[in-house]
Amino acid sequence: MIFKLGTCLLVAMTTLSLACAAQAEVIFHRPPSAALEGEGIGIDRFETAGTRIACREANYRGGYGSGNAKSIVLEPEYEHCTTEALAGFPADFYQELCNYVLHDARQAGEGWRAAVDLQCTSSEWDSVGWDIFETEAAYGEARPFCSTRVPEQTLGTAELRNLPKHRGIEIHWNLHDFEYTVGTLRGAGSSLLCGSTLHRTRSDARYSGTATVAAREYNSGSVPFYITGR
Repeated sequence: MIFKLGTCLLVAMTTLSLACAAQAEVIFHRPPSAALEGEGIGIDRFETAGTRIACREANYRGGYGSGNAKSIVLEPEYEHCTTEALAGFPADFYQELCNYVLHDARQAGEGWRAAVDLQCTSSEWDSVGWDIFETEAAYGEARPFCSTRVPEQTLGTAELRNLPKHRGIEIHWNLHDFEYTVGTLRGAGSSLLCGSTLHRTRSDARYSGTATVAAREYNSGSVPFYITGR
């Protein structure tokens, strides 16, 4: 009985050690003086119940000073966006000092999976979203007929992997089932064009895309940026 109990304790301790090793702390490595710069690969898509918006260009930037850290902060910017289900209406990304925060990364196969939060740094604004315009002229005059807003929240998870030679990381956005609200200007728009539920919160939004993020210093250009934690 003593032998069996000792064996069980040994197995339990070994299992616990393996579990702790599997959950090793994940660190994003970069020099403290380096800034993060990223760009999208292919098409980024944002989907709600009523619309799907495709963007041909995505850019990201992160601040200086954090160095090696357990998380990274990226400010998104999207360009050349149109709706795919509404005959290609122009769409403009709206954000006021809001960032994607990637944190709590865990090993997943050959890479990692990180939680993605939307966090805003302005005291006046707490959301990002999309404005949809019926014509290019309306876009030029900033007269949207639909507005989608995504408040601060946990958006989902992203898959991460290192690029060769510590040249940066690749991010596969896989965000889904997060909240948003669709609105329309008074006297314009309709539930058919703007979404099936106006002025109410839904939780079925999705966002997908791929980006690469590198680190650069002002004087020396590109510098190593990578993840460790195995």
